[in-house]
Amino acid sequence: MVLIACLLLPWFEWKWQNKIRRWCAALLSQVQHVLWGNARPAETLAAEYCRSVQYRARRCAGTRYGGCAHRLEWRQLWCVFNWLVLLVAMYTPDDLVAVRGEVAHYGTIFGSMTDIALGSGTIGPMHLLTQRIDLDAIAANTALVKKLIGDRKLMAVVKADGYNHGAVVCAHVMAAHGADQFGVATLKEAVTLRESGITKPILAWMWRPEQDIAAALQAGIDLAIISAAHAHAVVRAAKETEITAQVTVKVETGMGRSGVCEADWPSVFRTLAEASRYVQFTGIMSHLALGDEEQNPYNNAQAATFRRAVAAARAAGLTPQMNHLANSPTTLARHDLGFDMVRPGIALYGVEPVAGEDHGLQPAMTLLAKVVVVKPIAQGQPVSYGGTWRAPSDGFIATIPFGYADGCPRSWQNHLWVTIDGERYPQVGRVCMDQIIIFLGDNQHGVRGGDDALIFGPGTHQEMTAEELALATDTIAYEIVCAPHGRIHREYVSPSGKNLPAVLTRTAGALTGTFPD
Repeated sequence: MVLIACLLLPWFEWKWQNKIRRWCAALLSQVQHVLWGNARPAETLAAEYCRSVQYRARRCAGTRYGGCAHRLEWRQLWCVFNWLVLLVAMYTPDDLVAVRGEVAHYGTIFGSMTDIALGSGTIGPMHLLTQRIDLDAIAANTALVKKLIGDRKLMAVVKADGYNHGAVVCAHVMAAHGADQFGVATLKEAVTLRESGITKPILAWMWRPEQDIAAALQAGIDLAIISAAHAHAVVRAAKETEITAQVTVKVETGMGRSGVCEADWPSVFRTLAEASRYVQFTGIMSHLALGDEEQNPYNNAQAATFRRAVAAARAAGLTPQMNHLANSPTTLARHDLGFDMVRPGIALYGVEPVAGEDHGLQPAMTLLAKVVVVKPIAQGQPVSYGGTWRAPSDGFIATIPFGYADGCPRSWQNHLWVTIDGERYPQVGRVCMDQIIIFLGDNQHGVRGGDDALIFGPGTHQEMTAEELALATDTIAYEIVCAPHGRIHREYVSPSGKNLPAVLTRTAGALTGTFPD
């Protein structure tokens, strides 16, 4: 009956939208009572699930099924399919949460559910390519940096979806292990963090004066000033909303990127000083161009310019209390440039910011795939487009479902080694859109379809590390971890079970919390 109603409701919704919403609320209440044993009044469900598409309400519900923890995330897509999506989410097996052991894999319903998993285990049957994030590593790296910096504050940078590790989940872990503030590039990134329940200061430094600054202020987002136009825009928005804007001035010290040039410091500082009723000035920030070269004298030159900016702000009547210049390599190696707060990014995800150094960081990301097929190949037989590689002997090849559409650029071809059961196999031929090919030789270890293939990770199973792959492909490890995208299932694991953020907390066998996009 529920499925029949599910199919009929969208057809009727355009005519009897309000009635449909009331009926669906009541129906959902009964369904929830059956599935979760925790029914709530229909009006409560209506408030939670039956909002307009513009509001895009997201709610989660937990249940126990077969002694395993389940979780669903629902999000309305468009008006016609609101109820269809919600009910199919409950009853379509392929899209329900599939749980094996302590790993909960979250399916996707028309793009309406975020792929999230907890625990430890193997790739789910519906996923060919998985990005596994170790939250214990995130916690350990955050605690390590926090201990290293002493009394200084720690701004954890979680831009670009937490360097492709999942900003929301990682931010909650970092907040629990020493992060005092968070830094992002865009306003959208900042608001997403705030909506996820992060209450600590969030600073955004890549935005345009024409954007909806009022919405950012209403969300309690701190803003970086990178030009005179940005300063005027913030003051104007603060006056209009009557919300005090928290601002940091980003100054140009030699990076040659965004930042207020020295010639404009007096006017920008004066603008902020005159608007002190509407703007709370917190400090100065900048970025080192050669931070990964610890002893390069250019770092000292930039630091000297930075100190001049702090002095200029004070001369204008401002009080810069939270000044920060240090990125990951500077945080780890140049404690003299820590100032009031450090701003590491990649180090928190376990990637060494300087190739060849070892600060005890734990890589958090592992990228692994399922071997799709293994087949024989004759000596001299070409592989992939252009026939650029030919088998040196009779043997076997395996297809790995990881192509340039998934973040494997063609620059990786013939430099990548894929690890299966502790043995490395070379990627051969050209990278395709959906796949790469590896040569197994005579396949003496019996690789077969369905085996786990490690593309890169911490190196604990002989797989390539992000740093090793970066060195082989003439790039940086930052780019390696940021590359995987698209058709990839993200899975969060905490082998210790101790480093799960509040949004992933188990409660009486269920999972509770809220996840934004």
